[in-house]
Amino acid sequence: MSASLTTAIGTANHKYYFAGNLPHLHFTGIDPDDGMIFKVNVWTGAAVGAVILDEIIYPNAVGAASVKIRSAINSYLKTQIPSSDNFHQDTAYTEIRLQFGGFERFFYVIKGGLLIPEADYETHDYLDHFEKNLLTWMPSVRNVKYYEPNYINYFVGPSHAGGLYMTYYYQQWQEFSQTWGFPEQVEVQLYASASTNRLVTFNIGFDKIVSIVNNSQRRIYAFDVYYKVGSDVVSNEQRFLLEHTIDEFDDVFLYENSLGGIETIRFTGNMAEKENHEPKAYLDTDNRLVEFETIFNRLYEKHTGYFDTEEQRLWLREFYTSAMRYHYRMLLNGPTPERITITEVKADSVQNKINSFQFTFRYANPVAWQRHLRETLPNMIDDSVEIEDDPAVRFGQWNQEIAQVPENEET
Repeated sequence: MSASLTTAIGTANHKYYFAGNLPHLHFTGIDPDDGMIFKVNVWTGAAVGAVILDEIIYPNAVGAASVKIRSAINSYLKTQIPSSDNFHQDTAYTEIRLQFGGFERFFYVIKGGLLIPEADYETHDYLDHFEKNLLTWMPSVRNVKYYEPNYINYFVGPSHAGGLYMTYYYQQWQEFSQTWGFPEQVEVQLYASASTNRLVTFNIGFDKIVSIVNNSQRRIYAFDVYYKVGSDVVSNEQRFLLEHTIDEFDDVFLYENSLGGIETIRFTGNMAEKENHEPKAYLDTDNRLVEFETIFNRLYEKHTGYFDTEEQRLWLREFYTSAMRYHYRMLLNGPTPERITITEVKADSVQNKINSFQFTFRYANPVAWQRHLRETLPNMIDDSVEIEDDPAVRFGQWNQEIAQVPENEET
């Protein structure tokens, strides 16, 4: 009796999936006595990597069985904070090998998923989505600030070796008239993609864009990002507008989106610090309470500011449903992402209305210690004030002033 897999996964045209959309595996012909050895491994192209599942599957009365692998594979995949400008998310995407009854199949999988009918999970063309879309749900036009961290993600398919490009819009400085000229645009390549079958996170922070252009005579005010293969634009386009305002309440958060990528979002509302510490005490031998510990619990309540479009409202869903979120803290070495956990969300929203939300979070590594720059002591010597040179005269004047104070007044 030979087991067979009736699900199309791993066959021609069914080799790419989101982990959250993996279909259940349906087997027939399983020996009821011996069962079927079933393994799910990470495949590195030449050798077996991590073992995700290793089971013996026993069938029902007609020799059939259904195996669910979706949660196991999706939980294995991990998105990472980029450590370079052109970062391969090799732990959020991998090739999988299925082994069953002496047979095997291979397919590629990315962390995340799409909202499609479950009946279409098996046959949906995920590779088409990967290759035609930047992996984000952010609004198609987004405002950013100069030093705001910013990333975009793209899956480079098997035939899509190319590069990430941008068209930037600028005004050229006119030396003769000492004014900025008319708006112009230029296309440049930001990053080349050296290998296929890769999930890549690109750094597209505005400061990075300006450093690539490297022309102080050009004032950049917007840029479009897209992926090209040869001369063809194969992905959708994402536009960023430079916002010049300075807001003391700005906070940037980094999070894992639902498409296997990393991106940032900026909230403009105020943030309140809430000290919810819990002191612990005991009664000593004199029947007095003595504190011996304080359970540290500092919370932060952040208001998001206002979102006035449906695209923005839907984008905010990504942040709230993510299981991997960071807050950029301004430390001595610059903006640093620190992991957070959200404890409460108030995010009721109405479609096609201006909405504002708030949430409460704590840092994942809560400690009571502090580290910040101490202020420099001010100068105690004011050169503009004339002081008598003779110490006797100075102290004599001071004593005389004190003696004139009535006794019922404090000196």
